[in-house]
Amino acid sequence: TVAEPAETDEAFADRISVDLLSQIEGKVLFFLPAAYTHTNGQSILLAAILKLPAEYRSKAHFILCGSRQPGQTEYYNSLKSLCERFSEVTMLDELSLEDVYLWYRISDCVLDTSTVDAASTLIVEAMVFGRIVLTSDSTGISKELTDCVNAFVFPSGDTDELMKRLMLVIHDYANLDFIGQNARKIYEEIFSPSRVNELLYSYEE
Repeated sequence: TVAEPAETDEAFADRISVDLLSQIEGKVLFFLPAAYTHTNGQSILLAAILKLPAEYRSKAHFILCGSRQPGQTEYYNSLKSLCERFSEVTMLDELSLEDVYLWYRISDCVLDTSTVDAASTLIVEAMVFGRIVLTSDSTGISKELTDCVNAFVFPSGDTDELMKRLMLVIHDYANLDFIGQNARKIYEEIFSPSRVNELLYSYEE
């Protein structure tokens, strides 16, 4: 069950470094919480970020976090090496659920670049917080979303299309509140516990 967001979080600034706070201040903040694996597509995101014009990249910051998986050491190291090429991306280790929720709260856009994800928990969680979501069309949840209406959806693995949607969020973020609001409506209509219970009861009848 996805927890509802707390109303306030006065302790957040004490939970991350002063250096990171200074890096994200005034930037459009993107958040991708997922284990570091090929199928979760962090490399796709990084390739799209590298294609961003410098003036767009300078206005954004990208937070990646997740666990390191067995057999994925080479992949993780390649991501780490690539991230060191520019300052707009921060790679964090696996975070507690509480800390992930804190990042949801301050993030402007939550990403899911997975190439195989039948049920994207992170996107549902982002909807709870009314965040702009940007997901690949390989996620099962993307079938319930409409590009540029209640989310941004890009063809899985297509770094050019992902880059275009990143540019749109960065350029027009101040006018995109409706995307997050519509995402929250999708959560309430389809994925909320009350709605799930309604569906279960209807099947039992």
